[in-house]
Amino acid sequence: MRRSFSRNSILIGLAFVAAQALAAPLPGAPSCPIFPPTNVWNKDVTALPVDPNSAAIINQVDPANTIGFHPDFGSFAGYGIPYNIADSNTARYNLSFQYAGESDPGPYPIPTPYNIEGGGDATSCTGDCHILIVEKNSCTLYEIFAAHFQSGQWSGGSGAIWDLNSNALRPDTWTSADAAGLPILVGLARYDEAAAGVINHALRFTVQHTRNAHIYPARHDAGSSSYLPPMGMRVRVKQSVTLNCACPQAKIILQALKTYGMILADNGSNWYISGASDPGWDDNDLRNLNQIHGSDLEVVDTTGFVNGPNPDYALGAANTTAGPVFPGQNGVFSGTLSGLNGYAAGVNLSCTGAGAASLASCTPSPAAVAPGGAYTVSASANVAQDYNFNITGTGQDNTHIVHHQAVTLRVVDYDMSSASPAAVNVVAGNYSAPIQFSVSAAGTFAGSVALACTTATGATCLFSPSSSVAPRNGAPVSVTLVLGTNGATASGNVTITADSSTAAGAHATVSSIVGLNIVAGSGAADLAMGPPQQSAQTPNNVNVGGPVTFTLTVNATNNAATVTASVTATFSAPVYKVTAPGCSVSSGIVQCSADISGNASAVFTVTAYPLLTHDLTITAVASSSAPDATPANNLATATAQVRPRPLARH
Repeated sequence: MRRSFSRNSILIGLAFVAAQALAAPLPGAPSCPIFPPTNVWNKDVTALPVDPNSAAIINQVDPANTIGFHPDFGSFAGYGIPYNIADSNTARYNLSFQYAGESDPGPYPIPTPYNIEGGGDATSCTGDCHILIVEKNSCTLYEIFAAHFQSGQWSGGSGAIWDLNSNALRPDTWTSADAAGLPILVGLARYDEAAAGVINHALRFTVQHTRNAHIYPARHDAGSSSYLPPMGMRVRVKQSVTLNCACPQAKIILQALKTYGMILADNGSNWYISGASDPGWDDNDLRNLNQIHGSDLEVVDTTGFVNGPNPDYALGAANTTAGPVFPGQNGVFSGTLSGLNGYAAGVNLSCTGAGAASLASCTPSPAAVAPGGAYTVSASANVAQDYNFNITGTGQDNTHIVHHQAVTLRVVDYDMSSASPAAVNVVAGNYSAPIQFSVSAAGTFAGSVALACTTATGATCLFSPSSSVAPRNGAPVSVTLVLGTNGATASGNVTITADSSTAAGAHATVSSIVGLNIVAGSGAADLAMGPPQQSAQTPNNVNVGGPVTFTLTVNATNNAATVTASVTATFSAPVYKVTAPGCSVSSGIVQCSADISGNASAVFTVTAYPLLTHDLTITAVASSSAPDATPANNLATATAQVRPRPLARH
């Protein structure tokens, strides 16, 4: 017969929530605590601060806020995680474990009959197949994951043994019968507690995707991304949340989630809360927990919130990312070792993990640090990429406690292609044909690269789109260089340089060389480039996507004979299309030519379609095969302001 709750029993139970110190003993093992009162599972978290990243972490689980809490247990015997009571006379068995290196060897007392997750027996069980056993004489908890019995032999995926009178954790990086390396029993919602009116411990829950890291009290992780919720994360329900129902069982669980919260312990369905099956549960009552959603939760900042009295330490890191640095430069991580619960031994530091093997160097200083001491780790690599590895501490105490701090060294780089053409011929007083090269980036380069050139006497360099470019990995910047000359310019090499720096120092200069040959011209010319005129639109009326049209005019002044004038036009920002009737267009560079005699002019029309909401500057230079005594007036610019395209109105 289903048991019922009276209103008075609920009120009395809730009134004494604050007075409870630990999870209630199991009815079959009344002398055994479910871990000490100082265990984090049994500690009230209402006064702990909210994690500053709470909203972002909750959003990773359910960005649409549509998933309600789900009780992963109920009245049906096969729904939930059951437990067993054994004693000193219960037969014990040695199990072969798939993860033997992270399992306690046993033997394990398994009663006959036994309860197994999913119901049935271990010969045909599917799913997680947990078997939980409390040996009531020694107060020892035995937990088995993926328990099976075939051909007279017990086996399992992993197994863990816990002293219920101790706060000792498993070795760091070890799993248990749970993915987080935590005990399962203490995190179950049990009917006997709800019937007494109070659940005074944290509950166990799952989410589908977890971080490739864990936080205390978890010892193990089973995720793949650095931005997801970590195993061991503590979440509580906000105090303002209520359930609009006549549902005493769900409300007792709600109060536990406000006072003690819940701990992320495994990968599974989002917001699934674990419990032990019991016929006393009212499934319709429990379904009201579905009213709770991610917006009702807050991640608790559990920094320093640990079990007592077992000594431990924490590897505090002031920065978990170092860089960006260039290849060969050192990125520096710094931190402080904190002793917990009286931990007094030294801790040896090292660099471990797959990424550490690819580093050129990784040096902790000092190599061993005492509690309260500061440390640094300097790391470098020769190839641009992110290096994910661990700063690992190994305690000098008898238990050799191991902790890992996941860090990332960010190495970036950039390069410049060879200039094309490698040499140009220019008549004195004129501009060269366009010289093209590109600046590329590697890794997560996010800086800018300054371009400059060392030229022969009297020459000038004109870079387009700019003398400062911002390449990104997979998105190199194409650069056009035009060399300007005057009557005093001599032939020689022009060295193009690309420079950038990080906090760790400057990059070795990257360079490319172009040969500048000053050649003799015929006759004489005085070309003048008129300011480009923007036509058909005003400067503030150009929408992204264009078009914007410029009229280029080159004037011949005091020319004794006809000369062929060449005009080169470039743009300061990306354009996805350029048209110029009678001219050639390649990679956004416009080249026009016309024969001009006497004091005549040549006019060209250039239409561009800008890609970005950014000022678009056109730079036009004029040159010819005749020496030009006044080259300063051979260059002109004009700028159009490009604004976002207005939204369509209906």
